Amino acid sequence: MRLLTLIFTLLGICCAQAQQEVSIITQISSTNLIEGEVGYFSLIYRGVNPKQAPPESIDLGGMKLTQRGFQQQFVNGDRYFIYQYPITEAKAGNYTIPALELQLQGTTVKSQPASFQVVPLKDLKIERFKYQENTISCYSKVFIGKTSLYPGESTKVEYKIYLPANLNPQGWGLPKPDKTFNCTAWRFSPPSSNRDVGQAIIDNKGYVVGSYTTVLSSIKAGDASFGPLTTELIIAPSRVNSRFGYNRTQTAEMPITSDNLTLDILPFPSTPPAEFKGAVGQFTIEANLPANESISLNDSITATVTIEGTGNLPNIVAPVLEDSATWKVIDVSRVQQGDERKELSGQSQFTYILQPQRGANALPRFTFAHFDPVAEEFVINTTATSAISVTVPEVTGSAVLPATAVPLESMQDILGPLSDVRPTKPVSSTIAQLPVWIWQAIPALILVVMLVIAGKRKLSDSKQNNLEKSLQINELKKLNSINDQDFLKEAGGYVERWLTDSMEAQAVLNQRDSQCYQPDTEQNLDSKQRGSILQLLKSLSVLTLIALLTFSQQSRADELSLKAWEAGDYQTALDGYLAASQQNPESADLLFNVADSYYRTNQPGMAALYYKKALVIDPFHSEASKNLAFTQKTQGSILGPKLSELEQWISELPAAAYQQSIFLGVWTLVLALIALKLFYLHNGRFALVLTLIILSPFWIVLSSAAWLKHPQRIATTTGKPGIVTNFASVLTEPVDVSGKELDKKTMIKANPASPCRIIAERGSWSYIELANGTRGWIQSERVKEI
Repeated sequence: MRLLTLIFTLLGICCAQAQQEVSIITQISSTNLIEGEVGYFSLIYRGVNPKQAPPESIDLGGMKLTQRGFQQQFVNGDRYFIYQYPITEAKAGNYTIPALELQLQGTTVKSQPASFQVVPLKDLKIERFKYQENTISCYSKVFIGKTSLYPGESTKVEYKIYLPANLNPQGWGLPKPDKTFNCTAWRFSPPSSNRDVGQAIIDNKGYVVGSYTTVLSSIKAGDASFGPLTTELIIAPSRVNSRFGYNRTQTAEMPITSDNLTLDILPFPSTPPAEFKGAVGQFTIEANLPANESISLNDSITATVTIEGTGNLPNIVAPVLEDSATWKVIDVSRVQQGDERKELSGQSQFTYILQPQRGANALPRFTFAHFDPVAEEFVINTTATSAISVTVPEVTGSAVLPATAVPLESMQDILGPLSDVRPTKPVSSTIAQLPVWIWQAIPALILVVMLVIAGKRKLSDSKQNNLEKSLQINELKKLNSINDQDFLKEAGGYVERWLTDSMEAQAVLNQRDSQCYQPDTEQNLDSKQRGSILQLLKSLSVLTLIALLTFSQQSRADELSLKAWEAGDYQTALDGYLAASQQNPESADLLFNVADSYYRTNQPGMAALYYKKALVIDPFHSEASKNLAFTQKTQGSILGPKLSELEQWISELPAAAYQQSIFLGVWTLVLALIALKLFYLHNGRFALVLTLIILSPFWIVLSSAAWLKHPQRIATTTGKPGIVTNFASVLTEPVDVSGKELDKKTMIKANPASPCRIIAERGSWSYIELANGTRGWIQSERVKEI
């Protein structure tokens, strides 16, 4: 029974303890049972089946657990031998399965004890329904680990629904609290399938048990409440047709409502220390630092700090660097978590990039403070350290060479004549950038509207019809009457059901989780945020429908390509990603995957080409940018001159962005001046328009300076951008030569991944310009247009 739960439990154990030997694992299907419910206690042997089996029965004082044999499971390549003891006919009370002395490979080992409770039937909430002239009795119970919590403390919640087995439940739904006060909870995890439900005997009738789990967290001292919970179940009971004698199934909805939970949030027994940032639970801290005995003042180290234990793990913030005077934090990031963030026990990891300062003589230490609800005291822990020497590098005039030496130009002959090369006629940037100007129709339209309004005011004194504004105000009032957290929860539920594959949809989920399911995060949404969320859901719904109709087979192909990649079959992955990118050529991520596959198949030039293609679609694709830089560095690609710090800062945005920014400043200035001339502005409106008139010239000047200084604008725009895909000699003329004649006509040898401009083509030859300004002929098969 509960086979799926057992497999997932083993997966978690295997991942969490892959680094250590685990002899015997103790597992119990549920720590909360009712009279007549069936549970399972399991002894799990990892890797070896004991010669002496565990005891046939376990006496718990008034109740005996009898072993029913063992089964084998393979998880992540490990074999597990599982001995199960069913828990049946247990009377109400609290039980503890003691630590058992077991024989394993000639030694005596002890298992971990396990505790569970059995509650009487009278503690359950009963609901009766009329269905097909029969009265159906359904039960529910909310089990909570603790009803007295400290601020920020988390506890496990298990909600169980007991349905008659003949109702044949098809969908278990999701419990939704009608109200939460002074506490938050993650979305419940429902039963995975009907194979993952339990069994119980109530009033001599068979029942199925659906179990939902979540983690609840308190917010501040005082009273708190959670619920009641409402769950919409889908049932499909079978009945015999009296006329024809066959079973007929008809689905129906059945709402189940739980009792309300009341909680007592206790104040902290003492004033929190300055280092306390809200962590409540039982935790340990460990820092993984490099084992270097010395480090240069110009180098940096990476430290991984792990907080492990039981408590409000998602709310833990990065520990404080204790030695901030001698170590500088370059960057700190939290290792992203999946659904494990909803667990009560586990770990949170933080990665620090640190640089030593003068005076550092030991590795950095980290301090973490938390409140221990068991000991009822604040605990401050600091990681250990060890001595280290910091060396000051000598200042020399030598330069750091790249991984492969960049070839230098060596011209020994004149350039050959060019034929059928089209003359390059300068084209104004205004015409070249014309498609980007579409947005300027908006301020132009605003200008027209302003002129029309001003004209109408002078021609007529008629009153403005306020019907439309009244309707808008009524709609806004209706929207504003919705509770913020309920609005986000409903939006998040819609996203989880239909739109989870979109980054925009994930942003809605993250906002929902941060504002609805974490303590001390009560925030109000303004009307703009609410409206943008609704518009986003509408847009994504249309895109999702189109995607389901168009790209369902492509998603399958992407999965197969990813599996091939993970299996090391990079050629198959490349073929799959190429086919997918042809169906969806505007996907920067697909092009990035194609590039990665080319790199793994030892084609760095083609990899660089597709990294560039991805960056053309998404200039801010950080993975493609990093991989391209790495590929060009390792291949010794010919690159342009190094940018100054100012040019690097300006290059964060493309040159076209600064050009459009100039136009935006001009439009803002023009509209503000016209508004000041045509309309009577008072108070805040006058101040706003005056501020725009003053700031717009500064905006125009700064944008113009950035555009004029931008390396992208200064660089030549002759020809088409390309990438050298293979090692090639750049020649003075397009001729097939070899030996000494080849050396004579070779201007420079271009390594793969070198960027260039393709200026002209002649047969199987292309005339290119490399990033360092060298121009010459190269075989067309060795260069590709981006």
